[in-house]
Amino acid sequence: MKGYLINPFDQTIKQVTLEKDNTLKQIYTLCECQLIDAVYSIDDHTVFVDDEGLFVENQRYFKLCGQPLAGKALVLGVGEEGDSTDAELWVEDILEERIDWVAEGITYQPSMSFTAWE
Repeated sequence: MKGYLINPFDQTIKQVTLEKDNTLKQIYTLCECQLIDAVYSIDDHTVFVDDEGLFVENQRYFKLCGQPLAGKALVLGVGEEGDSTDAELWVEDILEERIDWVAEGITYQPSMSFTAWE
């Protein structure tokens, strides 16, 4: 299965190949993390990131459509039943247009807010 690895450490987007079996384990390995979250959907593609990325020391960031994300991310396609599939070749061009690399040394702090509805 083909995907795209977004790497803010060297500011690259590279095509990667995953085996159909053990996809989750391979995502952990590629994103160098222990927990993932699907944070973005781009034209039937999902962006997986480190769910604990904001807590990692010496982290690097990138912005996807203006939203800051921490660490490496993996983009995969989504099948009709919600399973991961090949990322389409044109996704790399879309990602390059929508990604802004965040300069080294800039950090983001985790935060949470609540809104009371009356």
